[in-house]
Parts: sequence; C-alpha cells; structure tokens
Amino acid sequence: MPDDSGTASCAPKPTPLAWRPAPPHETPEKLTWQCGSGATAGRLDLRQPYHGIAFDTGRSDLLRLLGVRLSPSQAAASSPVDGWVRAADAFGVYEPHDSRRLRVTAQWRLETPAAAVRAEICDTIAIELVLSAQTSRGTSAGTLAVECQFASTELLVGWWQDSQLRWAEGDSLESLRTTWNRLPPTAVCCLLCRGVVADQSLAVCLRRDEVRHVLAAALPPPLVAPGQPRSYCLTSWCFPTLIEKGVLHRSRLRATLGTSTADREWASETAAAFAAEPPLLQ
Repeated sequence: MPDDSGTASCAPKPTPLAWRPAPPHETPEKLTWQCGSGATAGRLDLRQPYHGIAFDTGRSDLLRLLGVRLSPSQAAASSPVDGWVRAADAFGVYEPHDSRRLRVTAQWRLETPAAAVRAEICDTIAIELVLSAQTSRGTSAGTLAVECQFASTELLVGWWQDSQLRWAEGDSLESLRTTWNRLPPTAVCCLLCRGVVADQSLAVCLRRDEVRHVLAAALPPPLVAPGQPRSYCLTSWCFPTLIEKGVLHRSRLRATLGTSTADREWASETAAAFAAEPPLLQ
C-alpha cells in the first residue's frame, strides 16, 4: 500500500500542527482531530482512542467509528506517548500500562472515496485506520480490538470475491458470523448500515487477510418499532493471539459515510477499491 495517503476531494489541504502533551490548563481541543463537515463532521480525541471518531446523529444514539481498544479495561490510561494532528490525519503512539509491553501506533486518515468522481457523493467521507503493534517482550498477547458503534434501520452484508460483491440473503448478523472464517484471504467484507444519520449510510470494509475475527452484535433493547434504528457494535480483532519481539504486525479498516441514494453501488465500489490494494508490509 502506498505510504502517501489520499485526501478526500472535498477536504482541505493538510495543515501540520505540532503535537505535545497538554498542560492541565489547556483545553481538550488541543488533542482532538476534526474531520468532515455537516452531517459527516467527526471528532477524535487522541486521549480516548477507544471512543473512536464520534459523529452527531441528531438522535440519542451513538455513531462512533474505528475506536481502538488498547486494553481489556477501557478505563486504563491511554494518553499517547507521541502523536500529531493534521487536517487530513491523526496519529498516536500508545504504550498500554500492562504486562504485554506493547507499542501500538494508530493512524486515522482521510481517504479519497472510491466513487468521488460522482457528483452525488461529493459529501462522502472515507476514513481509514492503519493499526500496528509490536512488543518488547520475547512473546506477548498481541490481539487488539477495533470497534464501531452505530444505530441502523437496516444491515446488509456483502462479500467481495472473484471481482464482484455478493450481498448475503437473510439474517446479516448470522451470515457475518458463519461466513467470515470460511472466506479466502483475498476476500473483503462490506457491512452496509442504513439510516445511521439522516440520508446517510455507513459502509465498513474489512480485509480477511488483515482482520482475524469479526463480530457484529445488536445492543439492548432487543425490540424496536418498525423503521426505527437499532443499536449495534461491530468488533474486529487484529493481529495474532501471540506476537514475538522484533515482529511488526499491521492491519487496516475503512469506514465510509455517504448518501443513502444508490448506497449499494458506492459501497460495492468502495469494497472493490479496498480489495485491489496490495497487502500492508509487515
């Protein structure tokens, strides 16, 4: 995958800002990344990577994308030991305070939507998370989880294989649970979530060769009125259960917010572009 990141066609040019630890009197905004605008305006606090990028849905439900769970206990200290914030990306280096002795780097960056040439999705925002981890121990538990929380009126699951995206029939959550482990390494999963924001759909794309396990679960309450959004949590586990000193592991995930009009079409283009990218160098 190229080192230089694409920038969404509607996004401003990056303006580098030096990152430094904030003294107590400084405001939290010094450590936050703002991306997008209008219905696709998101906010990331580098001190709370497990919250991910938060969007205002105009409702009581959450829309948080690409949060990194550095520790089984989310209350663990997670301020970055280094990092920066720019217009087109945010980068944090974390060293969780536990026996694993991990060094984790997370880069959230704007990507050019696969179908950005189409005027009707000019307001689409595509964000990619590139995650890497290594340990200073001989061997260590290395699996990290990435979470997306959202409320959706309808879920569709598609699988990009053999140069086409096939949408699963029936229960999308069950299809995701039973199919993931049987996919070939070259496959890409696309979870299309409708109604996450007014007139917006969300597509989350995962590469089978870079995500080890995935689970989408509906959150309480179990029953909602027809046509009303229901809350979900999508959890993706990256990296092997055990990692060795001196070995760098990398994974990436991509989330795209776009118009609900023709969302299957632009989601398919997004999955195709993601599948066409070369594997990350480890």
